[in-house]
Amino acid sequence: MPNSAATYRILLRDEADGLLADFARLADTDWSRPTACAGWDVLDVLIHLHLGTVLHVNMLRDGLAGRFQPPWDLPPGADPSATFRQRHQQGRLDGPGPHVEGFRAAVADYDQVMAEVDDAALDRPAWFWSGQAPLRTLIAARAFDHVIHRADIRRAVGWQPWFTPAGGRQAGELATRSAELFSLPDRLVGVQGAVLQTIDGVSTQAYVADGRVRIAPPDGRHQAAITTDGGTWALVTWGRLALTDALAQRLVTVEGDHTLAERYLGAIRTP
Repeated sequence: MPNSAATYRILLRDEADGLLADFARLADTDWSRPTACAGWDVLDVLIHLHLGTVLHVNMLRDGLAGRFQPPWDLPPGADPSATFRQRHQQGRLDGPGPHVEGFRAAVADYDQVMAEVDDAALDRPAWFWSGQAPLRTLIAARAFDHVIHRADIRRAVGWQPWFTPAGGRQAGELATRSAELFSLPDRLVGVQGAVLQTIDGVSTQAYVADGRVRIAPPDGRHQAAITTDGGTWALVTWGRLALTDALAQRLVTVEGDHTLAERYLGAIRTP
């Protein structure tokens, strides 16, 4: 069953509060620790969360108002991606303090806008990264960003657990949907079969054929089976944790055709 607006509000508040509590615990030396995000340390993750949440406040507000427009105001001809990469790099010069407070203010703004979102509004179409998606997709993406990046920070400094129970479940659900969207056809050449994936006790099936992945309810016929929790599933599918490492740590089990499972997971390349 899809999440309700109230469920999203609670999850977003809890994860944001958890991030702010984690930021307060970090020592000065922790900000430079490398994370599982390629090329990013803990400070980079904080800056990304700050700037990204500010953009998502505008996206959510525009979506509620029926405005289909990018969430930024840039000069004509400006490259948004290059502009925000530059802002990110410049933000490193400020250190963590202003970004912690900026994130705190942004999540308060987001929470205020979320108070206007009811279950019916979740299905309204909205602008979403040069395309269109229902508001629930925008909100789920924001929640996922908080959850996965909180895990990135906690893993970098050696804190357990990496996920809250609710955050891990949400991350796992979105990761399953992402497998269909972000699979690379050139990595699936010659791969065919069905992979049963049971995440937090919920089973779906990934059908791999003709360079594509299709996620559907299980039909009882599969060549490989993967079982894990939602948080681990998000880390594996989003390139944060290698399948071999997850297997060695007994966070995942794979039964049946291991090569099929490895090829399927190896084809997923998320943003």
